[in-house]
Amino acid sequence: MTALRIRWACALLILLTAVSTVTAAYPEYMALGHGVYADPPSRREALLEIARFDWVYIPHGRPQTTADVINEILRHNPDFKVVYSLRPTHHLGTGRAGLATCLDYWYKEGVREAIHQRIEDTVNARSLLDKPEALFGWVFWEEMPMYFARQRTFDWIEPYREQIAAEMGRSVEDDRELYAWVAEHKYVPALEAIHKHVHELHPEAVIFYHRHPNLAPIGYELGDIVGYPWCQGLVG
Repeated sequence: MTALRIRWACALLILLTAVSTVTAAYPEYMALGHGVYADPPSRREALLEIARFDWVYIPHGRPQTTADVINEILRHNPDFKVVYSLRPTHHLGTGRAGLATCLDYWYKEGVREAIHQRIEDTVNARSLLDKPEALFGWVFWEEMPMYFARQRTFDWIEPYREQIAAEMGRSVEDDRELYAWVAEHKYVPALEAIHKHVHELHPEAVIFYHRHPNLAPIGYELGDIVGYPWCQGLVG
């Protein structure tokens, strides 16, 4: 088995979890079939492998490049479906590699508006697809909460220590109470606003939440995020 096939086989297990989670609660999605996670392939052989599946979960890169890949797949499999991963937080925040966190979303001027504008630009770019209806779902980042909340250090909290302390009514310490508060007042509300924005832009689409099952949660319940009307599915 090639490395590519091994990678896709592992990714398929993740995507099957997503399908089973959605279909358990929402039987209308039973027709999704088998999906795979893949970066936009550059080789024709890889593209044809993806076309064998019913749908793909793929990071959305440059709009035209991503659309060209999907359009080529659609020529081989006209019934193919797509879930795009949104990554609109680069170079906007104080998180690792300049990623915006949920704290930047609420506290840093212009970040919330920039994220929403990037999302709108990406969602509207589905018009580049030969069959825009092939795009049936969206994910805001992957392996959450890693890319939008708790990082490996306390650095993402530090820039907003004063604002958080004022809102919490206590000093900011690296403890469970802090992260439970961040989850309730910043993380979950930010995701709700983002999922709602995606839903308003593309109401026919399914919105998934991709959690990392091995990361320590910051104190939220999945039921606070996953459920009608904004977010209907779970990956991971």
